[in-house]
Amino acid sequence: MTGHKAGPEDSREATRPRVLVVDDDPDMLQVARRGLESEYEIVDASTGAGGVEVAKRVKPDAIVLDLDLPDISGFDVMKLMREKIGTSVPIIILTGSTEEDAEFISAQAGADDFISKPYDMERLKARIALNLLKRGLRA
Repeated sequence: MTGHKAGPEDSREATRPRVLVVDDDPDMLQVARRGLESEYEIVDASTGAGGVEVAKRVKPDAIVLDLDLPDISGFDVMKLMREKIGTSVPIIILTGSTEEDAEFISAQAGADDFISKPYDMERLKARIALNLLKRGLRA
């Protein structure tokens, strides 16, 4: 886990939804944090297991998840998250995976959205906002 700013007892910032970003690339975590932090409260993790633990502890409003993690496949992380925190939290896959059917498999595994790396930050922001709105949360 890296850069987690909010502790489990921290009160949620009233005006910004909490987004968990799970990616093993520190540069990608930094880019995501810089690009999203003006609109969202960002927490992050650099491993799949760390992401599941952070998700259980901080109860994010949305999750941005890389598929290519060093310890657990992103598909398994998504399954664990769905078991631990339910289906109400949108999970957006953000990956550089070259697996041909990654988007289809992600949807079957319960992902709400899929974006390939490299990506445009405005597109990621729009997808997070859209998925929060679909869940009845203010983006």
